[in-house]
Amino acid sequence: MTLYDVLDLARDSDATAIALAVKRARADLARETTAPDARRCALVQQADEVLCDPQRRAAYDKSLNVPNVILMPGGRTVRPRWAGALAGLVTFAAAFFFTLHKPSPPPPQGTATRSPEEILAAAAFSVGYVQAIDLSGRSAPAGLAVAIDEGVMVTTCHGLVPNTQLLVRLTGRTAGAHVSMVDEEHDLCKLSVEGAGSRPMPLAGEAPRVGDTVYAVTFGNDGQVVRPATIKALSPTAQGNVMELSVAVSPSASGGPVVDTAGRLVGIMTAPHSFGAGRNVALPAAWLNNPRWLVP
Repeated sequence: MTLYDVLDLARDSDATAIALAVKRARADLARETTAPDARRCALVQQADEVLCDPQRRAAYDKSLNVPNVILMPGGRTVRPRWAGALAGLVTFAAAFFFTLHKPSPPPPQGTATRSPEEILAAAAFSVGYVQAIDLSGRSAPAGLAVAIDEGVMVTTCHGLVPNTQLLVRLTGRTAGAHVSMVDEEHDLCKLSVEGAGSRPMPLAGEAPRVGDTVYAVTFGNDGQVVRPATIKALSPTAQGNVMELSVAVSPSASGGPVVDTAGRLVGIMTAPHSFGAGRNVALPAAWLNNPRWLVP
C-alpha cells in the first residue's frame, strides 16, 4: 500500500487535495476515543512530509515504479472477490520482472583500497536515516543505522525512545522498522527493517590501529557524504576498546558507520556518550561479530 492509499487519494491528486486529505486524516486520528494507532500516525506523518513536498513527492512517485520499493502498510483493502486475482497478477508480474532484470551481485569485498567515491556508492545501499514517530504522530531524528545483513540494521540505542514507531529512510524508499534486540552494555540496538540489507556492509576481520585512515559515513544537505579521518587513539573501557576519531561526531551521525579503506565496517559512531567530554568516539564493529546480530 502506498502513501496515496494512506490518504485515500489517487496518484494524480493535486497539492490542494493532498493538503486536505492530510488535514482530514489528522482530524480522524484526533477524534479517536482510544489511544491513536502509532503505525497509522507514522504513516500519515510520512505522507504529509513526502507528498506535500514537490521534490520529495516526485522522487517518491518515481520509486513506485521500482519493483523493490517498500510499499507502506495499512490503508484501503481490496474487495474480497478481486483479492486473489490481484495478488496472483502482482506475484506473476514481480517474478517476470525479476527474471528479466535481476540485479548483478555486488563485487566481492576484499582488502583492496577503494576510493571515497566507491565507498560512498556502496554505503548508499546500506546506510539509512532513522526517524522515531511518537504516539501523537510527531517525528524526531534518531541518528543513522547501517545494514549488516538482510533485514538487519544496527544503530546506537540512546536515540531511541520506548513506544515509538521507527522509520528508516533508505535510498529511494522508506521502510518500517522495530528494535529486535538491545545490547545495553554496549549501547547498541539491532533493528529489523523490511527490505534493508540487499547489500549489507561487510565487517572488517581485524580492528584498526592508531593512525589508520578511515571514513565516517554521514548525511549532509545533499544526501550521504564520506569524511576522511584517522584513528587518534584506542581507549580501553569497561566494555572494551573504543576508537577516538579525528573528525567531529554529532548526535545526528550517531549510529553511522566508520569504514576502513576497503569499505568494511570497523566502527559505529556514537554521540552523546560516557567516554569523556570533547571526544569523538566510535564503538568497535568487533562487538557485532556474534551470530545473534545476524538474525532478523
